[in-house]
Amino acid sequence: MFFGSIDYLGLADATDKDLQVNVNVSPILDLRTEKSGSTITELVLSATPNSSGTFVKDNLDVIVNTSNPTGYTLTFANKDTDTALHHTAPTSTDAITSLTATATDTTFPLNTWGYSTGDIASTQSFSPIPISTAPVVLKATAAPASDDTTTVTFGANIGVNIASGTYEDTVVFSATTNYVPPATATFTVAPVVTTNLSGGDTLTLDTDIDWIDDMGQMIVTIYSNATDGSICASPTAVKYQVSGQDKLRITCTSPAKGAGTYNVSLELLKFSQKYVASNTIEYKYRFYTI
Repeated sequence: MFFGSIDYLGLADATDKDLQVNVNVSPILDLRTEKSGSTITELVLSATPNSSGTFVKDNLDVIVNTSNPTGYTLTFANKDTDTALHHTAPTSTDAITSLTATATDTTFPLNTWGYSTGDIASTQSFSPIPISTAPVVLKATAAPASDDTTTVTFGANIGVNIASGTYEDTVVFSATTNYVPPATATFTVAPVVTTNLSGGDTLTLDTDIDWIDDMGQMIVTIYSNATDGSICASPTAVKYQVSGQDKLRITCTSPAKGAGTYNVSLELLKFSQKYVASNTIEYKYRFYTI
């Protein structure tokens, strides 16, 4: 949509308009549930009840793939706020309710069900089924993932005082890519090494940008005006601490320049952000005596 007017009075009245074009690329994210290596959409537990209760359990694997540089968060909850397994017969009101407190295989109340993380063990700790409005976090990662697996076990203890048949409910696993934080500090830079530099030396720069894991590609440019920038070669991100906070330190190979005072530009390509230093680095000739 174009706003404004165009005046066709001649070339002298022509104007230019800059248009910024942004392309947001979503990270790859894949989530699936498997049992013994095969994709499943339901987990079936079978029990023959007795008076003291019959405890049954089974597990499944929740598998996530993502290219997101800061990983993903996996959550789990019931599909709604009714966490009971209801009898599928329309005329039946029997239900297997969720645990109300943690329980083990041997302490499960009759006609209840719950979940546990991890592979099936001889004795596990099971938790109540969370409602849809209060999902629980099963896993949170901080890096890309390839077939990252979280095992979840469901258990139920069945007594003789409910009708036979099928009881069912739906739970939801959700994988969400973690937010990639922008480097949103006021950029300042100062040389840590203050020896005279004539090019080819290691330049160490401290910034007050918060450290970000997997910083990505950087471009450091040394310049005295808008047109004479020289690249500081092979910049590397290094973590250092200021008042207990992790900040970004950069090391690179200095370009050769004459004596003078220069500004510094840092561009973080992964985060599409550019910082221009307000303070300066001073380059001086280095003299050698033979």
